[in-house]
Amino acid sequence: MLGVVAIVLVSCIAAIATPGSKKVTVPNAVGLSLSAAEARLEPNLKATSVDATGQGRMQLVDSNWQVVSQDPPAGTAVSKGATITLNVLKPGESPAVSVIPDSVSSSAAPNLAAIPTTQAPIVASHTPVAAPTTRHVNPPQATYNPPPANDPQTARAPDPAPAPVTQDPVLAGCHPTTSKGNCYKAGQLCPAAYHEQSGIAGNGEPIVCQDNNGWRWEPA
Repeated sequence: MLGVVAIVLVSCIAAIATPGSKKVTVPNAVGLSLSAAEARLEPNLKATSVDATGQGRMQLVDSNWQVVSQDPPAGTAVSKGATITLNVLKPGESPAVSVIPDSVSSSAAPNLAAIPTTQAPIVASHTPVAAPTTRHVNPPQATYNPPPANDPQTARAPDPAPAPVTQDPVLAGCHPTTSKGNCYKAGQLCPAAYHEQSGIAGNGEPIVCQDNNGWRWEPA
């Protein structure tokens, strides 16, 4: 019995003494500056940085570089003291396609939208548009079609005949007459040319021009 206990104690002591036997979870360092990412990995993990453009540039000032991906990705369980590879770029640069491993999970994938990029300005080309043409259309001319002559709705009544002109009747045989051609009547004044002369009145009676309180035609 004592031998069995001794073997178990020796196994436990060996497991504790074996370096790297403890597992830790890799934190997410994507989007941080290189200096901030190294501070997040310490003290349980080590960090090594790689130029993500593939040009092999050295990172002399860590704060000038930004982590775009990491290997292994965040959430992976690794041994304590393991080395995490940080792929870094300077602001405005684009990484080489082969630098980002396919095994990077969506949670550890770099947020490229948060990384400022430098793009050439887009120059819009303006194509002149022809001005619309205006077409003038003359309105149709109104035409007048006279109705037929035998149309009862549009037939016009004939103009009435003018009224006859009436004049004082002049009896045949009356004499003398006035300057307007009318017959004299008894009692009318007679001109000086007919003083003491006789004549026929309009009613056919004989008359004579006499001085009777003035020269008048009197019955003969």
